[in-house]
Amino acid sequence: MLLKLPVEILLEIIQCLPFTSLRTLPSLSKSWATFMGTNEPSIYHDISRQYGYANPDTAPPSEGWKAWFMHKLHVELRWMGKIPGNSYRFELPGEPRSVYKIKVDEEAGYVINTFTGGGLTVSDIHNHRILWALDKEYCEPLSRCEYDKGYIVFSRRSDGFKEVWRRRADVLGIPEDAWPSELDNKPDEHMLKARLVVEDLYLDDSRMGDLEHLRGQFIPWARLLIPEDIDDGHTFKLNRGTLLAFNAEKVFLYDIEKAELQQTVEVTPVGNVRYVDVSEQHVFILSPMQLSVYDRVSGLHVLSIPSGRLPWDFYASPENQWRRTEETFNHGELGFRRAVPQTWAHREDYFDAVHVSSCGKHLAIMAMSNRVIIIQDFWRLVGPSKIMLKQIAKQIDFYVQRPSLPTETETCLAYDCGKVAIFGALGIYVLVLDSILDQLGDIDLPSKDPSLRNLMRPSEHEQSWPNLRLRKVIFYDLQVSRGDILSCLQLSKTKLYLSVISVDPLNERSDNMWCYDFASPPRFTPAKAPWEWGGYYARDLSVYPHPGPYAFDT
Repeated sequence: MLLKLPVEILLEIIQCLPFTSLRTLPSLSKSWATFMGTNEPSIYHDISRQYGYANPDTAPPSEGWKAWFMHKLHVELRWMGKIPGNSYRFELPGEPRSVYKIKVDEEAGYVINTFTGGGLTVSDIHNHRILWALDKEYCEPLSRCEYDKGYIVFSRRSDGFKEVWRRRADVLGIPEDAWPSELDNKPDEHMLKARLVVEDLYLDDSRMGDLEHLRGQFIPWARLLIPEDIDDGHTFKLNRGTLLAFNAEKVFLYDIEKAELQQTVEVTPVGNVRYVDVSEQHVFILSPMQLSVYDRVSGLHVLSIPSGRLPWDFYASPENQWRRTEETFNHGELGFRRAVPQTWAHREDYFDAVHVSSCGKHLAIMAMSNRVIIIQDFWRLVGPSKIMLKQIAKQIDFYVQRPSLPTETETCLAYDCGKVAIFGALGIYVLVLDSILDQLGDIDLPSKDPSLRNLMRPSEHEQSWPNLRLRKVIFYDLQVSRGDILSCLQLSKTKLYLSVISVDPLNERSDNMWCYDFASPPRFTPAKAPWEWGGYYARDLSVYPHPGPYAFDT
Protein backbone atom coordinates (compact mmCIF):
# COMPACT_ATOMS: atom_id res chain seq x y z
CA MET A 1 0.00 0.00 0.00
CA LEU A 2 2.77 2.43 0.88
CA LEU A 3 4.33 2.06 -2.55
CA LYS A 4 1.17 3.51 -4.09
CA LEU A 5 1.92 6.87 -2.47
CA PRO A 6 3.72 9.60 -4.45
CA VAL A 7 7.49 9.20 -4.38
CA GLU A 8 8.02 12.54 -2.61
CA ILE A 9 5.72 11.59 0.27
CA LEU A 10 7.20 8.11 0.55
CA LEU A 11 10.72 9.57 0.74
CA GLU A 12 9.62 11.86 3.59
CA ILE A 13 8.18 8.86 5.45
CA ILE A 14 11.39 6.89 4.97
CA GLN A 15 13.41 9.72 6.54
CA CYS A 16 11.53 9.14 9.80
CA LEU A 17 12.52 5.47 9.99
CA PRO A 18 15.49 4.23 12.04
CA PHE A 19 18.49 3.50 9.88
CA THR A 20 18.36 -0.20 10.76
CA SER A 21 14.79 -0.38 9.43
CA LEU A 22 15.86 1.43 6.30
CA ARG A 23 18.45 -1.23 5.55
CA THR A 24 15.84 -4.01 5.73
CA LEU A 25 13.36 -2.47 3.28
CA PRO A 26 14.94 -3.96 0.11
CA SER A 27 14.47 -7.47 1.54
CA LEU A 28 10.70 -7.04 1.96
CA SER A 29 9.81 -7.45 -1.71
CA LYS A 30 11.04 -6.89 -5.24
CA SER A 31 9.01 -3.68 -5.39
CA TRP A 32 10.75 -2.27 -2.32
CA ALA A 33 14.12 -3.39 -3.65
CA THR A 34 13.43 -1.60 -6.94
CA PHE A 35 12.19 1.54 -5.17
CA MET A 36 15.21 1.69 -2.86
CA GLY A 37 17.64 1.08 -5.69
CA THR A 38 16.08 3.74 -7.90
CA ASN A 39 15.98 6.38 -5.17
CA GLU A 40 19.16 5.39 -3.33
CA PRO A 41 21.11 8.63 -4.08
CA SER A 42 18.26 10.81 -2.82
CA ILE A 43 17.63 8.65 0.26
CA TYR A 44 21.25 8.63 1.43
CA HIS A 45 21.72 12.30 0.61
CA ASP A 46 18.77 13.09 2.90
CA ILE A 47 20.19 10.82 5.63
CA SER A 48 23.60 12.48 5.35
CA ARG A 49 21.97 15.89 5.78
CA GLN A 50 19.78 14.66 8.64
CA TYR A 51 22.81 13.55 10.68
CA GLY A 52 25.04 16.50 9.87
CA TYR A 53 27.35 14.84 7.35
CA ALA A 54 26.24 17.11 4.50
CA ASN A 55 24.37 20.33 3.85
CA PRO A 56 22.24 21.48 0.91
CA ASP A 57 25.33 22.91 -0.82
CA THR A 58 27.49 19.78 -0.48
CA ALA A 59 28.50 18.49 -3.89
CA PRO A 60 27.63 14.84 -4.64
CA PRO A 61 30.62 12.67 -3.67
CA SER A 62 32.31 10.75 -6.46
CA GLU A 63 31.68 7.43 -4.72
CA GLY A 64 27.95 8.12 -4.33
CA TRP A 65 25.88 9.16 -1.33
CA LYS A 66 25.44 5.64 0.06
CA ALA A 67 29.17 4.89 0.07
CA TRP A 68 29.79 8.35 1.53
CA PHE A 69 27.36 7.77 4.40
CA MET A 70 28.59 4.23 5.10
CA HIS A 71 32.17 5.49 5.29
CA LYS A 72 31.10 8.10 7.86
CA LEU A 73 29.29 5.35 9.76
CA HIS A 74 32.42 3.17 9.83
CA VAL A 75 34.43 6.12 11.17
CA GLU A 76 31.96 6.39 14.06
CA LEU A 77 32.22 2.65 14.70
CA ARG A 78 36.01 2.95 14.91
CA TRP A 79 35.75 5.86 17.34
CA MET A 80 33.50 3.64 19.45
CA GLY A 81 36.03 0.79 19.34
CA LYS A 82 33.63 -1.47 17.47
CA ILE A 83 35.95 -2.10 14.52
CA PRO A 84 39.72 -1.50 14.36
CA GLY A 85 41.41 1.49 12.77
CA ASN A 86 44.86 2.07 11.35
CA SER A 87 47.76 2.74 13.71
CA TYR A 88 51.09 3.90 12.29
CA ARG A 89 54.19 5.96 12.99
CA PHE A 90 54.17 9.36 11.30
CA GLU A 91 57.65 9.51 9.74
CA LEU A 92 58.89 12.81 8.36
CA PRO A 93 61.45 12.89 5.52
CA GLY A 94 64.83 14.55 5.82
CA GLU A 95 67.16 14.73 8.77
CA PRO A 96 66.09 12.88 11.97
CA ARG A 97 64.29 15.23 14.34
CA SER A 98 62.30 14.73 17.52
CA VAL A 99 58.74 16.11 17.24
CA TYR A 100 57.67 18.44 20.02
CA LYS A 101 54.27 19.97 19.08
CA ILE A 102 51.58 18.87 16.63
CA LYS A 103 48.81 20.85 14.94
CA VAL A 104 46.51 19.36 12.31
CA ASP A 105 44.38 20.80 9.52
CA GLU A 106 42.55 17.76 8.19
CA GLU A 107 40.48 19.70 5.67
CA ALA A 108 43.56 21.34 4.12
CA GLY A 109 45.46 18.05 4.39
CA TYR A 110 48.59 18.92 6.35
CA VAL A 111 50.25 18.52 9.75
CA ILE A 112 52.30 21.25 11.45
CA ASN A 113 55.19 20.29 13.74
CA THR A 114 57.78 22.01 15.88
CA PHE A 115 60.80 20.09 17.20
CA THR A 116 62.86 19.72 20.34
CA GLY A 117 65.93 20.83 18.40
CA GLY A 118 64.19 23.73 16.67
CA GLY A 119 62.43 24.23 13.35
CA LEU A 120 58.86 24.12 12.05
CA THR A 121 57.49 22.00 9.21
CA VAL A 122 54.21 21.68 7.35
CA SER A 123 53.86 18.19 5.88
CA ASP A 124 51.27 16.38 3.80
CA ILE A 125 48.85 14.44 5.99
CA HIS A 126 48.96 11.39 3.69
CA ASN A 127 52.43 10.95 2.18
CA HIS A 128 54.23 13.05 4.83
CA ARG A 129 56.29 15.04 2.29
CA ILE A 130 57.39 18.49 3.47
CA LEU A 131 55.28 21.25 1.92
CA TRP A 132 56.94 24.18 3.70
CA ALA A 133 59.36 24.71 6.60
CA LEU A 134 61.25 27.16 8.79
CA ASP A 135 64.73 25.98 9.72
CA LYS A 136 65.96 25.28 13.25
CA GLU A 137 68.06 28.45 13.30
CA TYR A 138 64.88 30.48 12.83
CA CYS A 139 62.29 28.63 14.92
CA GLU A 140 63.76 27.98 18.34
CA PRO A 141 63.93 24.59 20.10
CA LEU A 142 60.84 23.53 22.07
CA SER A 143 58.68 26.22 20.46
CA ARG A 144 55.02 26.07 21.32
CA CYS A 145 52.90 26.49 18.20
CA GLU A 146 49.25 27.51 17.91
CA TYR A 147 47.21 27.06 14.74
CA ASP A 148 43.68 28.01 13.70
CA LYS A 149 42.05 28.37 10.29
CA GLY A 150 45.15 29.17 8.29
CA TYR A 151 47.17 31.07 10.93
CA ILE A 152 50.31 29.85 12.69
CA VAL A 153 51.47 31.61 15.87
CA PHE A 154 54.66 30.94 17.86
CA SER A 155 56.85 32.87 20.30
CA ARG A 156 60.30 34.36 19.87
CA ARG A 157 62.01 33.93 23.21
CA SER A 158 64.80 36.32 22.24
CA ASP A 159 62.56 39.41 22.28
CA GLY A 160 59.11 38.20 23.40
CA PHE A 161 57.31 38.82 20.10
CA LYS A 162 54.58 36.53 18.82
CA GLU A 163 55.02 35.78 15.13
CA VAL A 164 51.90 35.29 13.01
CA TRP A 165 52.18 33.52 9.64
CA ARG A 166 49.16 33.21 7.34
CA ARG A 167 48.38 30.59 4.72
CA ARG A 168 49.53 31.94 1.35
CA ALA A 169 46.51 30.68 -0.58
CA ASP A 170 44.21 32.76 1.66
CA VAL A 171 45.83 36.09 0.74
CA LEU A 172 45.70 35.69 -3.04
CA GLY A 173 44.04 38.79 -4.42
CA ILE A 174 44.47 40.75 -1.17
CA PRO A 175 46.85 43.69 -1.82
CA GLU A 176 49.61 44.08 0.73
CA ASP A 177 48.38 47.55 1.69
CA ALA A 178 45.25 45.80 3.04
CA TRP A 179 47.30 43.66 5.40
CA PRO A 180 47.63 44.57 9.12
CA SER A 181 47.95 48.35 9.21
CA GLU A 182 49.44 49.08 12.63
CA LEU A 183 53.09 49.88 12.06
CA ASP A 184 54.28 48.18 15.25
CA ASN A 185 52.50 44.96 14.29
CA LYS A 186 53.78 44.59 10.75
CA PRO A 187 56.27 41.77 10.00
CA ASP A 188 59.83 42.88 10.78
CA GLU A 189 63.00 42.40 8.75
CA HIS A 190 63.70 39.12 10.56
CA MET A 191 60.44 37.62 9.24
CA LEU A 192 60.81 39.07 5.73
CA LYS A 193 64.28 37.55 5.34
CA ALA A 194 62.90 34.17 6.42
CA ARG A 195 60.17 34.55 3.79
CA LEU A 196 62.75 34.94 1.02
CA VAL A 197 64.59 31.85 2.20
CA VAL A 198 61.54 29.58 2.28
CA GLU A 199 60.18 30.93 -1.02
CA ASP A 200 63.45 30.03 -2.68
CA LEU A 201 63.06 26.47 -1.39
CA TYR A 202 59.33 25.81 -1.75
CA LEU A 203 57.76 28.35 -4.15
CA ASP A 204 57.65 28.08 -7.93
CA ASP A 205 56.70 31.50 -9.34
CA SER A 206 55.28 29.89 -12.47
CA ARG A 207 52.71 28.02 -10.34
CA MET A 208 51.36 30.94 -8.29
CA GLY A 209 47.84 30.17 -9.45
CA ASP A 210 48.10 26.47 -8.60
CA LEU A 211 46.36 26.05 -5.24
CA GLU A 212 47.74 22.54 -4.81
CA HIS A 213 51.27 23.89 -5.17
CA LEU A 214 50.53 26.63 -2.61
CA ARG A 215 48.87 24.24 -0.16
CA GLY A 216 50.62 24.33 3.20
CA GLN A 217 52.75 27.39 2.38
CA PHE A 218 52.69 30.44 4.68
CA ILE A 219 53.82 34.06 4.57
CA PRO A 220 54.60 36.57 7.37
CA TRP A 221 51.39 38.27 8.48
CA ALA A 222 52.12 40.11 11.73
CA ARG A 223 54.49 40.49 14.67
CA LEU A 224 52.78 41.13 17.99
CA LEU A 225 54.44 42.51 21.10
CA ILE A 226 52.16 41.72 24.00
CA PRO A 227 51.86 44.72 26.37
CA GLU A 228 53.69 44.53 29.70
CA ASP A 229 55.92 41.70 30.81
CA ILE A 230 54.61 38.22 30.17
CA ASP A 231 55.39 35.88 33.04
CA ASP A 232 55.18 32.79 30.87
CA GLY A 233 55.71 33.13 27.13
CA HIS A 234 53.93 29.81 26.65
CA THR A 235 50.63 31.00 28.11
CA PHE A 236 48.79 31.89 24.94
CA LYS A 237 46.00 30.33 22.92
CA LEU A 238 44.64 30.77 19.40
CA ASN A 239 41.03 29.77 18.91
CA ARG A 240 38.35 30.77 16.39
CA GLY A 241 40.17 33.85 15.15
CA THR A 242 41.14 35.17 18.60
CA LEU A 243 44.64 35.11 20.07
CA LEU A 244 44.70 35.16 23.87
CA ALA A 245 47.91 36.11 25.69
CA PHE A 246 48.08 36.16 29.46
CA ASN A 247 50.23 37.86 32.07
CA ALA A 248 49.97 37.95 35.83
CA GLU A 249 46.98 40.27 35.97
CA LYS A 250 45.61 40.80 32.45
CA VAL A 251 44.38 38.90 29.42
CA PHE A 252 45.00 40.43 26.00
CA LEU A 253 42.67 39.41 23.16
CA TYR A 254 43.75 40.00 19.56
CA ASP A 255 41.82 39.76 16.32
CA ILE A 256 44.30 37.56 14.49
CA GLU A 257 43.23 38.65 10.99
CA LYS A 258 43.61 42.37 11.71
CA ALA A 259 46.51 41.80 14.14
CA GLU A 260 44.88 44.33 16.46
CA LEU A 261 44.30 44.30 20.21
CA GLN A 262 40.52 44.05 20.63
CA GLN A 263 40.10 43.76 24.38
CA THR A 264 41.95 43.68 27.69
CA VAL A 265 40.45 41.77 30.61
CA GLU A 266 41.74 42.15 34.15
CA VAL A 267 41.89 38.81 35.93
CA THR A 268 42.72 37.53 39.38
CA PRO A 269 44.05 33.98 39.08
CA VAL A 270 44.44 31.82 42.17
CA GLY A 271 48.02 30.53 42.04
CA ASN A 272 50.24 30.03 39.01
CA VAL A 273 48.30 29.72 35.77
CA ARG A 274 48.57 26.28 34.17
CA TYR A 275 46.39 26.75 31.11
CA VAL A 276 44.24 29.26 29.25
CA ASP A 277 41.51 28.97 26.63
CA VAL A 278 39.10 31.27 24.85
CA SER A 279 35.73 30.99 23.12
CA GLU A 280 33.58 33.58 21.37
CA GLN A 281 31.82 34.31 24.68
CA HIS A 282 34.29 33.54 27.49
CA VAL A 283 37.89 33.53 28.69
CA PHE A 284 39.11 30.59 30.78
CA ILE A 285 42.02 30.92 33.22
CA LEU A 286 43.03 27.72 34.96
CA SER A 287 45.32 27.58 37.98
CA PRO A 288 45.91 24.55 40.21
CA MET A 289 43.34 25.83 42.72
CA GLN A 290 40.45 26.80 40.46
CA LEU A 291 39.08 27.50 37.01
CA SER A 292 38.00 31.11 36.53
CA VAL A 293 35.64 32.10 33.73
CA TYR A 294 35.33 35.68 32.46
CA ASP A 295 32.69 37.14 30.18
CA ARG A 296 34.21 38.71 27.05
CA VAL A 297 31.46 41.29 26.64
CA SER A 298 31.48 42.73 30.15
CA GLY A 299 34.96 41.63 31.21
CA LEU A 300 33.48 40.41 34.50
CA HIS A 301 34.40 37.28 36.42
CA VAL A 302 31.26 35.14 36.10
CA LEU A 303 32.18 31.66 37.37
CA SER A 304 34.68 29.85 39.59
CA ILE A 305 35.09 26.08 39.80
CA PRO A 306 37.45 25.11 42.62
CA SER A 307 39.65 22.03 42.69
CA GLY A 308 40.40 21.72 46.39
CA ARG A 309 39.40 18.63 48.31
CA LEU A 310 37.04 16.40 46.36
CA PRO A 311 34.48 19.02 45.33
CA TRP A 312 32.28 16.37 43.66
CA ASP A 313 30.37 13.88 45.77
CA PHE A 314 29.77 11.12 43.21
CA TYR A 315 32.20 8.25 43.11
CA ALA A 316 32.22 4.61 42.15
CA SER A 317 31.84 2.21 44.99
CA PRO A 318 35.16 0.42 45.64
CA GLU A 319 33.16 -2.72 46.45
CA ASN A 320 31.86 -2.88 42.89
CA GLN A 321 34.51 -1.54 40.56
CA TRP A 322 35.50 -2.67 37.09
CA ARG A 323 35.69 -6.46 37.10
CA ARG A 324 36.88 -9.14 34.69
CA THR A 325 34.56 -12.12 34.84
CA GLU A 326 32.94 -14.26 32.20
CA GLU A 327 29.76 -12.25 32.43
CA THR A 328 31.41 -8.82 32.21
CA PHE A 329 34.41 -9.55 29.98
CA ASN A 330 33.24 -7.18 27.26
CA HIS A 331 31.70 -4.61 29.52
CA GLY A 332 32.77 -3.19 32.86
CA GLU A 333 29.97 -3.41 35.39
CA LEU A 334 29.77 -0.19 37.38
CA GLY A 335 28.30 0.48 40.77
CA PHE A 336 27.90 3.87 42.44
CA ARG A 337 27.22 5.42 45.79
CA ARG A 338 26.86 9.05 46.67
CA ALA A 339 29.53 9.10 49.35
CA VAL A 340 33.28 9.56 49.44
CA PRO A 341 35.23 6.43 50.45
CA GLN A 342 36.99 6.98 53.79
CA THR A 343 40.41 6.31 52.27
CA TRP A 344 39.95 9.37 50.04
CA ALA A 345 38.55 11.68 52.72
CA HIS A 346 41.68 13.85 52.83
CA ARG A 347 42.83 13.57 49.25
CA GLU A 348 43.47 16.98 47.75
CA ASP A 349 43.44 17.62 44.05
CA TYR A 350 44.64 20.33 41.69
CA PHE A 351 43.75 21.32 38.15
CA ASP A 352 46.17 20.83 35.27
CA ALA A 353 44.42 21.70 31.99
CA VAL A 354 41.12 22.90 30.54
CA HIS A 355 39.64 22.81 27.05
CA VAL A 356 36.43 24.39 25.81
CA SER A 357 34.40 22.82 23.02
CA SER A 358 34.34 24.46 19.59
CA CYS A 359 30.75 25.57 20.25
CA GLY A 360 31.85 27.24 23.50
CA LYS A 361 29.27 25.42 25.66
CA HIS A 362 31.12 22.46 27.20
CA LEU A 363 34.30 22.01 29.22
CA ALA A 364 36.84 19.26 29.81
CA ILE A 365 39.07 19.70 32.86
CA MET A 366 42.01 17.48 33.81
CA ALA A 367 43.25 17.33 37.38
CA MET A 368 46.77 16.45 38.48
CA SER A 369 45.41 13.28 40.08
CA ASN A 370 44.33 12.41 36.51
CA ARG A 371 40.65 12.81 37.05
CA VAL A 372 38.94 14.17 33.95
CA ILE A 373 35.80 16.23 34.59
CA ILE A 374 33.52 16.95 31.63
CA ILE A 375 30.82 19.59 32.06
CA GLN A 376 27.91 19.93 29.68
CA ASP A 377 26.47 23.42 29.08
CA PHE A 378 28.59 25.00 31.83
CA TRP A 379 26.97 28.39 31.12
CA ARG A 380 23.94 27.15 33.06
CA LEU A 381 26.03 27.64 36.22
CA VAL A 382 26.59 31.34 35.46
CA GLY A 383 24.46 33.75 37.46
CA PRO A 384 21.48 32.77 39.64
CA SER A 385 20.76 29.14 38.90
CA LYS A 386 19.36 26.07 40.63
CA ILE A 387 21.57 23.83 38.50
CA MET A 388 24.34 22.20 40.53
CA LEU A 389 27.71 21.28 39.07
CA LYS A 390 27.26 17.59 39.83
CA GLN A 391 24.05 17.54 37.79
CA ILE A 392 25.76 18.50 34.53
CA ALA A 393 29.18 16.91 35.06
CA LYS A 394 30.80 13.51 34.86
CA GLN A 395 34.21 12.51 36.12
CA ILE A 396 36.54 9.75 35.05
CA ASP A 397 39.58 8.75 37.09
CA PHE A 398 42.43 7.09 35.19
CA TYR A 399 44.86 6.49 38.06
CA VAL A 400 47.67 7.73 35.83
CA GLN A 401 51.13 7.66 37.34
CA ARG A 402 53.13 10.06 35.22
CA PRO A 403 56.05 12.36 36.07
CA SER A 404 55.50 16.01 36.77
CA LEU A 405 55.47 17.82 33.45
CA PRO A 406 57.49 21.00 32.88
CA THR A 407 55.31 24.06 32.36
CA GLU A 408 56.18 24.22 28.67
CA THR A 409 55.01 20.70 27.89
CA GLU A 410 51.51 19.84 26.76
CA THR A 411 49.08 18.22 29.12
CA CYS A 412 47.69 14.74 28.56
CA LEU A 413 44.30 16.02 27.38
CA ALA A 414 42.76 16.92 24.02
CA TYR A 415 39.17 17.93 23.20
CA ASP A 416 37.76 18.35 19.71
CA CYS A 417 34.89 17.20 17.48
CA GLY A 418 32.89 15.82 20.41
CA LYS A 419 35.75 13.59 21.60
CA VAL A 420 38.09 13.84 24.60
CA ALA A 421 41.45 12.06 24.41
CA ILE A 422 43.52 11.17 27.48
CA PHE A 423 47.05 9.80 27.69
CA GLY A 424 47.69 7.62 30.74
CA ALA A 425 50.11 5.10 32.17
CA LEU A 426 47.73 2.28 31.20
CA GLY A 427 47.25 3.52 27.65
CA ILE A 428 45.52 6.09 25.48
CA TYR A 429 41.76 6.53 25.85
CA VAL A 430 39.01 8.37 24.00
CA LEU A 431 35.73 9.53 25.50
CA VAL A 432 33.01 9.77 22.86
CA LEU A 433 30.64 12.32 24.38
CA ASP A 434 27.79 11.75 21.96
CA SER A 435 27.58 9.72 18.79
CA ILE A 436 25.37 9.61 15.75
CA LEU A 437 25.17 5.85 16.26
CA ASP A 438 22.74 6.34 19.14
CA GLN A 439 20.27 7.94 16.70
CA LEU A 440 20.44 5.18 14.11
CA GLY A 441 18.88 2.30 16.01
CA ASP A 442 20.36 -1.05 17.02
CA ILE A 443 23.50 -1.55 14.93
CA ASP A 444 25.35 -3.92 17.24
CA LEU A 445 26.69 -1.39 19.73
CA PRO A 446 28.10 -2.35 23.15
CA SER A 447 25.35 -3.62 25.43
CA LYS A 448 23.98 -1.33 28.10
CA ASP A 449 24.68 -2.18 31.72
CA PRO A 450 21.33 -3.23 33.30
CA SER A 451 22.65 -2.54 36.81
CA LEU A 452 22.60 1.20 36.10
CA ARG A 453 19.04 1.34 34.82
CA ASN A 454 17.64 0.94 38.32
CA LEU A 455 19.97 3.51 39.87
CA MET A 456 17.93 6.12 41.72
CA ARG A 457 18.42 9.67 40.48
CA PRO A 458 17.18 12.96 41.88
CA SER A 459 14.00 14.01 40.08
CA GLU A 460 15.52 17.33 39.02
CA HIS A 461 18.63 15.68 37.61
CA GLU A 462 19.05 16.09 33.86
CA GLN A 463 21.54 13.48 32.87
CA SER A 464 24.52 14.89 30.99
CA TRP A 465 25.87 12.99 28.00
CA PRO A 466 23.64 9.93 28.46
CA ASN A 467 25.47 8.17 25.61
CA LEU A 468 29.02 8.75 26.86
CA ARG A 469 31.38 5.96 25.88
CA LEU A 470 34.97 5.13 26.69
CA ARG A 471 37.36 3.19 24.49
CA LYS A 472 41.03 2.31 24.56
CA VAL A 473 43.23 3.14 21.57
CA ILE A 474 46.06 0.72 20.89
CA PHE A 475 49.25 1.75 19.08
CA TYR A 476 50.99 -1.52 18.42
CA ASP A 477 54.50 -0.13 17.87
CA LEU A 478 54.33 2.59 20.54
CA GLN A 479 56.99 1.94 23.16
CA VAL A 480 57.24 4.38 26.05
CA SER A 481 60.02 4.05 28.58
CA ARG A 482 60.12 5.45 32.09
CA GLY A 483 62.14 8.48 30.98
CA ASP A 484 59.64 9.48 28.29
CA ILE A 485 56.88 12.08 28.60
CA LEU A 486 54.05 13.08 26.33
CA SER A 487 54.85 16.31 24.49
CA CYS A 488 51.62 16.64 22.51
CA LEU A 489 48.20 15.03 22.04
CA GLN A 490 45.93 16.18 19.21
CA LEU A 491 42.52 15.22 17.85
CA SER A 492 40.97 15.80 14.45
CA LYS A 493 37.71 14.56 12.91
CA THR A 494 39.17 11.19 11.97
CA LYS A 495 42.61 10.95 13.60
CA LEU A 496 44.44 10.96 16.92
CA TYR A 497 48.07 12.16 17.03
CA LEU A 498 50.63 12.00 19.79
CA SER A 499 54.34 12.57 20.30
CA VAL A 500 56.50 11.26 23.14
CA ILE A 501 59.94 12.63 23.97
CA SER A 502 62.62 11.64 26.43
CA VAL A 503 63.66 13.95 29.25
CA ASP A 504 67.17 12.57 28.77
CA PRO A 505 68.76 14.21 25.67
CA LEU A 506 70.96 11.14 25.19
CA ASN A 507 67.84 9.02 24.60
CA GLU A 508 66.09 11.46 22.27
CA ARG A 509 64.34 9.68 19.41
CA SER A 510 63.50 10.93 15.94
CA ASP A 511 60.62 8.47 15.44
CA ASN A 512 58.46 9.81 18.24
CA MET A 513 55.18 10.73 16.51
CA TRP A 514 52.26 8.35 15.96
CA CYS A 515 48.84 8.53 14.37
CA TYR A 516 45.70 6.45 14.81
CA ASP A 517 43.46 6.79 11.77
CA PHE A 518 39.78 6.10 12.47
CA ALA A 519 38.86 6.52 8.79
CA SER A 520 40.68 3.45 7.46
CA PRO A 521 41.13 -0.22 8.44
CA PRO A 522 44.48 -1.55 9.71
CA ARG A 523 47.20 -2.12 7.15
CA PHE A 524 48.26 -5.31 8.88
CA THR A 525 47.07 -7.62 11.63
CA PRO A 526 49.48 -8.52 14.47
CA ALA A 527 49.97 -12.20 15.28
CA LYS A 528 47.95 -11.66 18.44
CA ALA A 529 45.45 -8.93 17.79
CA PRO A 530 44.09 -7.53 21.06
CA TRP A 531 41.55 -5.40 19.22
CA GLU A 532 39.91 -2.82 21.36
CA TRP A 533 36.39 -3.69 20.22
CA GLY A 534 33.44 -3.33 22.50
CA GLY A 535 33.89 0.03 24.21
CA TYR A 536 32.14 0.96 27.45
CA TYR A 537 29.02 2.82 28.49
CA ALA A 538 29.17 5.40 31.23
CA ARG A 539 25.49 5.69 31.95
CA ASP A 540 25.38 7.93 35.01
CA LEU A 541 27.31 10.39 37.12
CA SER A 542 30.83 9.01 36.99
CA VAL A 543 33.18 6.30 35.88
CA TYR A 544 35.88 5.18 38.27
CA PRO A 545 38.05 2.40 36.84
CA HIS A 546 39.94 -0.02 39.02
CA PRO A 547 43.68 0.82 39.21
CA GLY A 548 44.70 -2.72 38.31
CA PRO A 549 46.40 -3.72 35.07
CA TYR A 550 43.11 -4.69 33.43
CA ALA A 551 41.26 -1.50 34.21
CA PHE A 552 40.21 -0.75 30.63
CA ASP A 553 40.86 -4.00 28.78
CA THR A 554 37.91 -5.22 26.76
